Amino acid sequence: MLTAYINWDLLAVALLSGGLVLLGRARYRSGGALVGLAVAAKFYPFLVFGPLLVLVLRRWTGRDGGMAPQDLLRALGGAAAAWAAVNLPVLIAAPEGWATFFTFSRERGADWGSLYYVLDGYGLFDTGDHDLVNTAGTVSLAAACALIAAIGVFARRPPRPEQLVFLVVAAFLLTNKVWSPQFVLWLVPLAVLAWPRTMGTWPPLLAFVLWQAAETAYFFGIWQHLMHMTWAAEGAVGPEQGLAFAGYSVLSLARSASLLGLCACVAADCLRSGKTVAGLR
Repeated sequence: MLTAYINWDLLAVALLSGGLVLLGRARYRSGGALVGLAVAAKFYPFLVFGPLLVLVLRRWTGRDGGMAPQDLLRALGGAAAAWAAVNLPVLIAAPEGWATFFTFSRERGADWGSLYYVLDGYGLFDTGDHDLVNTAGTVSLAAACALIAAIGVFARRPPRPEQLVFLVVAAFLLTNKVWSPQFVLWLVPLAVLAWPRTMGTWPPLLAFVLWQAAETAYFFGIWQHLMHMTWAAEGAVGPEQGLAFAGYSVLSLARSASLLGLCACVAADCLRSGKTVAGLR
């Protein structure tokens, strides 16, 4: 509720959630089409296809569960068709304007909310070096995705696709150079869909509540920090005006740590032996 109207993220969240529901019901083309529209609304839903590929690899290794290659191709085809229907007219009419998002994403520096901003504040990372920021983000995300892929392929029982998607999107946020407050909307429906089912009620519930508490504290902290930075730029900052970096960094790191805790619960649920939970077949 606090972050719902900061930007247009709810559109992508709704489309992606619907797409995952359809994919879970083996409606691959229509599910893929909704995911493609979600990518057109906000780029992050393209991460869905990594976990689906992992499920294909799981089947290729002879393990139970997983996803048939032709089903992945159907989902990809539906996503590509829907994405192209929305993007091609704009690309043809205004190619430079269409490409602005990609150019800006490559050239922008580490923003508030990212771990790189906090590390730079402590003198541990140079956010002024954009190439270093981009490389660090790419390498750390690739390493996290490799670990998630190993979980998906070698888990003793088939992980639910939504669990892998949640872990990948969380890894993307933790390693990304931009982590706006409303990005929590990306994860809330995925966290519900990925809810651990073999750990009882309290461990995942406690992890979820701590994560939401940290996100709420961060929501108020970031605006106070921006107020502090604005007054500092105007030369009128005092100790009582806004939230200085030390306090803000605590809130930012708490948000990261709480999300990691929830990720640990989901990953542990994937790795636990027990009754197989139905996923994509």
